[in-house]
Amino acid sequence: MPKTHLTAAAVARIKLPRTGQIDHFDAGYPGLALRVSYGGTRTWVWFYRRDGKLRRMTLGALPKLGLADAREAWRLAREQLSKGLEPDPVVAAGTTRDTGSVRRVVEDWLKRDQTTNRKHGTPARAYAEVERIMNREVLPKWGNRRITDITPKDVEDLIDGVVDRGTVTLACRVHARLHRLFRWAKLQPGAR
Repeated sequence: MPKTHLTAAAVARIKLPRTGQIDHFDAGYPGLALRVSYGGTRTWVWFYRRDGKLRRMTLGALPKLGLADAREAWRLAREQLSKGLEPDPVVAAGTTRDTGSVRRVVEDWLKRDQTTNRKHGTPARAYAEVERIMNREVLPKWGNRRITDITPKDVEDLIDGVVDRGTVTLACRVHARLHRLFRWAKLQPGAR
């Protein structure tokens, strides 16, 4: 486990190991390391302790995430941990899960976030309700729009439309689902 002050030039010169993988720790950034494998993969990882257990979080891979970006991701992840939150690599890397249209993001969210909850005890009918709310209330109005183009006013208009139909409880459920969706996508409505 070499520990040196990494520079962009030093990172570029790191040789691949013959077998396995080697973690090159960045001095001055506790726990931040470039993991280099014999297959050529170079990934930024952060080792940290939470509840007395050593954990590892993948921040991103070279060349997409360079040295400066990896250090910034490390800083953001440590900040999350200091606030008592579980560090999230998407937030740490400063990226979003924006994959285009609202329809695409909702499909991804249902598959990745909501089905995961189903496996951990959320009943099938709760998943079906979330899917129904998205398919009946959200996607017909926003389905083809980019998720980053949705504004707070759009959210307000959608919820007001549901309330105007006399379904206040449904409006609360739509609001809750949208809140979770945008939080999962790491976006605020109207954020670019």
